[in-house]
Amino acid sequence: MLLVIFIYITVLSFIIFTLVKVWKYATMPMHSRWELYPVPKEAGRGEYGGSYYEETLWWEKPRKISLVGELKEMLKEMLFIKNLFNNQRPLWWLSYALHLGIYLLGAWAILLFVGAITELAGLPITVGSTVNAHWWAVLIHYLTLCTGALGAILVAFGSGSLFCKRIFDASLQRYTSPQEYFNLLLIFSVVATGILIWTGDPLFILARERMRL
Repeated sequence: MLLVIFIYITVLSFIIFTLVKVWKYATMPMHSRWELYPVPKEAGRGEYGGSYYEETLWWEKPRKISLVGELKEMLKEMLFIKNLFNNQRPLWWLSYALHLGIYLLGAWAILLFVGAITELAGLPITVGSTVNAHWWAVLIHYLTLCTGALGAILVAFGSGSLFCKRIFDASLQRYTSPQEYFNLLLIFSVVATGILIWTGDPLFILARERMRL
């Protein structure tokens, strides 16, 4: 019970602090434009780093902004870590394994919640130690199983390999702080213990019960 309360508090705290940070950024003064890198929202010019300053009498002309271009570049970096892929390909494989695993574990948590709601609505996901034959129960069960298992494996591999690489790679040792070692080791420990706990609840029956509390 205490663990469930702790989880709710941490999730709520994450949401609150994230919103506070977003509000702070939104209310800060506009930063200077240094023209040092491509700005995706510049319609037709973002690819090569141009801007509306190229136009003569630019202050008399409406500025053309591409929200789609800006979102596309943001998603490339957020979902695929584009710059690391382009500049540090060997490190990208390890880092992306960690990030993709985290995304999958997020989806796994959502699916657990959906499964709990489904059971509260009267459709059990499992019957005893077997999966319910209803198509929705089968879908939720196997999606939960796949995202949870693959996510845990990827996070464990990514965090463990990044921890080892930062220890044994002399070039990375210079730029790695004790906090980064701690964070990677903490992530690995949490996922490793989670995998051990999962062996006692392979169908996530107890996990969905916790979601219903």
